[in-house]
Amino acid sequence: MNDLNITAYVQISKLTVKDLTNLLNDSGINAKIYDLAAWKAQAELALKGEL
Repeated sequence: MNDLNITAYVQISKLTVKDLTNLLNDSGINAKIYDLAAWKAQAELALKGEL
């Protein structure tokens, strides 16, 4: 994610799953192998200090 300039949980939490998918796919990463909705949920929990 750092190579994609994603360096903070807040950035992931603000992206839609579609945006995350496009970001990964455009970078040559197969987004289908990841649960991006879970990434988003975990980022939101981390921001709240619940992880």
